[in-house]
Amino acid sequence: MLTRAFVHDANQSLHVIRLAAEALALEHGDGRLSAERLQKRVAAILTQVEHLTELVANQPSDKGG
Repeated sequence: MLTRAFVHDANQSLHVIRLAAEALALEHGDGRLSAERLQKRVAAILTQVEHLTELVANQPSDKGG
């Protein structure tokens, strides 16, 4: 079973990923997507994906051992 803390942390990471992706789409649509902005948004997304990967890897297994 997922812990409340895990769900909260995962939700926070997903929120940051969503905001960064939406910003990319808006800035691209407005013609404001510079290489610097792209790099910043991609870095934010990758950082959060790494965080989520670590959260999942550190969750206890539901399988009996």
